[in-house]
Amino acid sequence: MLFIRNLIKQPFPCFSSFLVRLRSTSVATATVFFIIFFLKPFGFAQVPGNNVFAHASLYALTTFIATSANLLLLPQISPRHFREVHWTLGKELLFMFWIILTIAGANLFLTHFLYEWNLSAGSFFIFLGYTSIVGIFPITILVLLKYIRLLKKHQITALAIEQEIIQEQRSNDQETRFIKLLGDYQNEVLELPAQDLIYISAADNYIRAYYSKEDTVQSIFLRSTLKKAEESLNGYSQFFRCHRTYLINLEKIENVSGNAQGLKLQLKDIAELIPVSRSLNQQLRDQMLLRN
Repeated sequence: MLFIRNLIKQPFPCFSSFLVRLRSTSVATATVFFIIFFLKPFGFAQVPGNNVFAHASLYALTTFIATSANLLLLPQISPRHFREVHWTLGKELLFMFWIILTIAGANLFLTHFLYEWNLSAGSFFIFLGYTSIVGIFPITILVLLKYIRLLKKHQITALAIEQEIIQEQRSNDQETRFIKLLGDYQNEVLELPAQDLIYISAADNYIRAYYSKEDTVQSIFLRSTLKKAEESLNGYSQFFRCHRTYLINLEKIENVSGNAQGLKLQLKDIAELIPVSRSLNQQLRDQMLLRN
């Protein structure tokens, strides 16, 4: 039980792109059509042959609509419940079960229309059982396999980057280079040695720069964008935009960890773990290789 409790609390990537959601919906739709049309379970073998295709298409369409409403609309209606930073394997499985519940309800109404099936709690549980047989076990297995695959992939990448950090050779007599970050307001300026800047985070119309000064970590808000800050640091190879809201100093990385969501960076003297966008994992590794 302790193993299962710990497993469902593990980070898991929350679907984000429209194409990923549409692909998941299409797979579910095609699976339902295939099972009904070719395997004919749950009494579909008794349906006249010329109606099987039409009815299989209707159930597939119902699955498409119910799944789309959940995958495409719910994250828009309540985005704070679908933030990846709080998404876990358990939430993913629970959300999949909720989708199965809605599909079961939709299928019951369709069956009532096609075959005059009674609308009752007992009928709903029967359809929930049918839908679970078709979906819950394959979905659970696929989610667990995805978790294992992503965890292994990101852990291997994290280990490789850590090895590259260890191998990085820095010259102690390198000339100190200064950087300057400007804000939109007058007198908003941060000028400091490049090696003292730790990272920059973005929030709305502001950025927050974290830097070392007199053996302490300090920060300053500037009215600017991360894109402007990135352009100001173009000539410095140690700075890398690892996420849409984070720009880091590669020389400040102390530890790299990986889970199913992706890579997390531990920077020197910073408690917060910095996320790396999954699409930038390889680019981060390439950047580290270029610096060795």
